[in-house]
Amino acid sequence: MNSRASRPMSPCVNICTLDEEHVCMGCLRRLEEIIAWGTMSGEEQWALVDELQRRFPKHPLVG
Repeated sequence: MNSRASRPMSPCVNICTLDEEHVCMGCLRRLEEIIAWGTMSGEEQWALVDELQRRFPKHPLVG
């Protein structure tokens, strides 16, 4: 069970291929978000997870 008191698991699904807009086709993060993930606070990571759900509501990985 995910608790907002801890950090989320990385959205990475090991399908690391960027499209022409530098968005990963696996986890749907932008290149700069992938690079920053390790230095983000838990709160920032959760915010990105929430943002991915808003950006791609019908995608099977986040929807």
